[in-house]
Amino acid sequence: MTAETTATATTRFAPAGDPSLLLPATVAFGVFMTSLDQNVIVTALPGIGESLGRPPSQLGLLITVYVASLIVTMPLGGWLADRFGLRNVYCFALLVFASASALCGLSENIWMLVGSRALQGFGGALMGTLGQVVILSSFPRDRTLRINMYI
Repeated sequence: MTAETTATATTRFAPAGDPSLLLPATVAFGVFMTSLDQNVIVTALPGIGESLGRPPSQLGLLITVYVASLIVTMPLGGWLADRFGLRNVYCFALLVFASASALCGLSENIWMLVGSRALQGFGGALMGTLGQVVILSSFPRDRTLRINMYI
């Protein structure tokens, strides 16, 4: 990797201007929401099963599809950021995640809920992966460790 390539990659990913603390707060919010959606489903399964008319033991797919979607989608984040820009893809990920969360709440059957959870995992994977890239490319190395301690 040459110095020219490194400079191009840094300027492509770095946001304009001096980064503020709003950037880490936004990334922390995304990481929190992704983690919350991974864990809250376990406590919500009895209520979900009751509203869908299924026993909670039949709803394990809701957990599996979210985690599988997270794992499969994570490598895609870097490619999308290279192709469409880091800020655009991160904003898209937030939009996808929020829309999928609303669709989960509006789901009328198990399969609509499964699809919405898969879409949530897609958005969550992009938020988590690209959030770290945003922090690493926006702040000097001596500040990234401290910022990542709080995220």
